Amino acid sequence: SLLSTVPNFNSGDSISLLTANTSYQVSLTSIGDGVNWNSSAESEKVSGATDAAKVLAAPTPIVGSRALTSFAITFAAITGATSYRAVLYASDGATVLSTLNNFQSGNVISGLTPSTQYFVSLTAIGNGTTLLNSLESDSVLAITTTQPSLSAPSPTISTITTTTFDFSFSSITNALSYNAKIYTDQ
Repeated sequence: SLLSTVPNFNSGDSISLLTANTSYQVSLTSIGDGVNWNSSAESEKVSGATDAAKVLAAPTPIVGSRALTSFAITFAAITGATSYRAVLYASDGATVLSTLNNFQSGNVISGLTPSTQYFVSLTAIGNGTTLLNSLESDSVLAITTTQPSLSAPSPTISTITTTTFDFSFSSITNALSYNAKIYTDQ
């Protein structure tokens, strides 16, 4: 069936906006001026098919720098991709926590919980016509870092009286203050 007629078509012109992986037939008619020359009959139809759209390869996520509440994801660019989408999964690998569109290699995923396992996958986004989106990549395990603990001070009793005792200790780097707990032997 006739899809459209393209007026003023010239040799070497392209017919665009066709659907990928589809067969078409094309015929031509020479157009006369209607006074001195009548238009020709329709030529024989020639057949052709558009190429199938290609599915992009999936990028491979790599966990980069990790921090207490974030980590970076890097990956090699996929030829033909217009952008990338990252999906952040919970530690079960199935629950989607976030979908990040227009993700770029080296981007940091933040706002996470310390010392927690997450999974990340990537999808390369195509142009939707000749290049289709990749399948979702295999997920990669990413673990946020653990919050460090301060060292416990080592107290030494220096003076003992009937109702008091004094003790001393070396200060611990990054400690804001200290709590003393007092126990009896009973």
